[in-house]
Amino acid sequence: MRKNFEFVFMGLLMLVVAGFGPTYFWKNLLEAPWQHHLHGLSMTAWFVIVIIQALFIKKANLKAHKILGYSSVTIVTLLVISVYFIVQWSGQKAPDRLDFPGFQRFLLIPITDTFFFVFFYVLALKYRKQFHTHICYILGATIFLLPPATSRLQFHLFPKSDWGYFGLDMIINVGLILLLMIIDAVKYKKIYKSYLVVLGSYLLVHFTLPIIMKSEWWTGVAKELVKFL
Repeated sequence: MRKNFEFVFMGLLMLVVAGFGPTYFWKNLLEAPWQHHLHGLSMTAWFVIVIIQALFIKKANLKAHKILGYSSVTIVTLLVISVYFIVQWSGQKAPDRLDFPGFQRFLLIPITDTFFFVFFYVLALKYRKQFHTHICYILGATIFLLPPATSRLQFHLFPKSDWGYFGLDMIINVGLILLLMIIDAVKYKKIYKSYLVVLGSYLLVHFTLPIIMKSEWWTGVAKELVKFL
């Protein structure tokens, strides 16, 4: 499985396109604000680079992998900046950012997902010489980018479902991590800790997020954060 991760990232990219297709890629592309274009381009660039990097590893082209890897720092930086501008744009559409409960709760999602995206990216850089750990953490970073796309895909496919914001996202990502972990356990007779770190972080975030979002503590924090938008 280690040498076929490009197919995993291709599949995740298809989920993103399917999720945002009806509202961005093939419907509102020309009319969308620049914030959406910046986010869309940086997000697409991330998937393109991880797919190419996986192919370089598959072909044992370590020199090209290393050179292209340097550009990922720029892409990650742009992606994080684009999240800020998307949140700012969303806040400007709210009737009153300081008192609008829905927007205050919403803030926690992009903040948390962006934090863990960067967290796993940094871990991937730290363990760049340990291939399996490195690519597992790249996968971890990637799945924390998916909720906006999978939530839209869930709405498109199951408009009457009552699964919550992370319903389909959890089914896809937990299933993917467990599948890869089982395949590697069977093939290499070993359960890699990196899978457990990613899975544990994902489950911790998505089970605690709904509770934190409704807390008075987060409401107070959110009221302060919106002042920076």
